[in-house]
Amino acid sequence: MKKILILGSTGLLGKNLSIFLNKNYKVFKHSNSKKSEFIYDLTKYDNIKKIINISKPNIIINCVGYTNVDDCENNFNKAYEINAKINLNLSKILIKKNILLIHISTDQVYSNKYKNYSSENLINLINNYAISKYLGEIYLTKLKKTIILRTNFFGYGDKFRKNSFCNWILQSAKKNIKINLANDIYFNPISINSFCKIIEYVIQNPVEGTYNLGSKNGISKYNFAILLLKHLNINSSNILKSNLKNLDLEAVRPKNMLMDCKKFETTYNIRLPNIQNEINNL
Repeated sequence: MKKILILGSTGLLGKNLSIFLNKNYKVFKHSNSKKSEFIYDLTKYDNIKKIINISKPNIIINCVGYTNVDDCENNFNKAYEINAKINLNLSKILIKKNILLIHISTDQVYSNKYKNYSSENLINLINNYAISKYLGEIYLTKLKKTIILRTNFFGYGDKFRKNSFCNWILQSAKKNIKINLANDIYFNPISINSFCKIIEYVIQNPVEGTYNLGSKNGISKYNFAILLLKHLNINSSNILKSNLKNLDLEAVRPKNMLMDCKKFETTYNIRLPNIQNEINNL
């Protein structure tokens, strides 16, 4: 049985992957929580080396990320340590090892001025979060057995992270708390359920490279919330339509993070789902 080491196993993605992959693989979990086998600071080179030497994985999935965009803007050093330096440490260790690394990156490396879908080469970094994540990608480019997935995923559930985008929308609606969502910020996320299945397929059929991974079509943040609540038969009157310039945000946000996922579909011979089906299948 192949062994998988999941770095960041208590976040929304890491938790779901740990459960899903545990059916067919021996899964080792790392996090900053007592719920995992390995509780280490991964910004320290020796700690990562120790985890890998003990677990001896065939595959590593790096789900670690400092994702609070406003905090990253105010504390670039912390953003760099978590989003980039950990990958630098991994690259130094894995350069001599026969281990497949799957690294989870972000759609925020794109900021298209038009309503076009960005291919993998159209990088436009406009905040510290995006810069730190892209630096993390660069540190991995020397590794041969590496797959970088630029993505945006969604899911909800009390047993997972309560501060996920979906949970925030759902809890706000249930408590009748009004929230403002931009109708001019576009993305094409994929559900956590589909993502886990695709990750297993990628593990079984690895083709190194950097790929966009999302749903086939995009949607605004506002319309996403409306569709989600409609699917759940929950009143959406508390979701207020706004635009980016009227939101109280410290960091600059990209308006258009739409990803062109043709490279992934062609390479892996997978037809990605549309956003409506993804919401319906949550």
